[in-house]
Amino acid sequence: MTDDKLKQPGVRVDESLWNEFRQDVADRRGGTRGHMRTELENAISSYIQASKGGDVTDRLRRIENKLDNLEGEGGTPSADSNRKKNKDSGVSSTVKNRLEKIENQIKREAAGSDKVHDSVINAAIEDNAGSSRPTLDRYKEMLEQRHIAHEWPVGDNRTWWLDSQKFVNVLEGNFPNKTWDFREQYGREWWESQLTEDDEPQGFQ
Repeated sequence: MTDDKLKQPGVRVDESLWNEFRQDVADRRGGTRGHMRTELENAISSYIQASKGGDVTDRLRRIENKLDNLEGEGGTPSADSNRKKNKDSGVSSTVKNRLEKIENQIKREAAGSDKVHDSVINAAIEDNAGSSRPTLDRYKEMLEQRHIAHEWPVGDNRTWWLDSQKFVNVLEGNFPNKTWDFREQYGREWWESQLTEDDEPQGFQ
């Protein structure tokens, strides 16, 4: 953007809010130098898009669909059935297209590797959908729900696994005490379908 097209707002904002914004930029970009203007422009653009019904409308539709499912079944559906029913609920074709582009970019960057760093996931989302915190969180959630990529759930590793079967079996082998928690978190039926024969859970004899 050329200097003659730049506008300096000249407004004062709450100091704690500005500091929080700077910290968010630093966390995602590895620093603020050279990024503050771009991130501020992105934030303003995201706000305008949301006010016109962009991602906010999609999110509200998903919430409404979840409430409808709860009311229709007279109770809380299981984790597995919830994932199946809500996988595409309220997701527009635009969002699906963006998600497909994000998936393809992640696979290109991975170049056959089983896993990638969190920065690769962030870059793919930012390049195809936007860089606001709600956008990053939303697309990461969809990557998990569709079992495209899974964030390592133990410790602060910041690693995402692209090979679901290896992801499940490594967790099973290294954290046997958390197996049932993982099955509830990711869906028991899906989890068990990813286990290799040697790690298949045995019932009582």
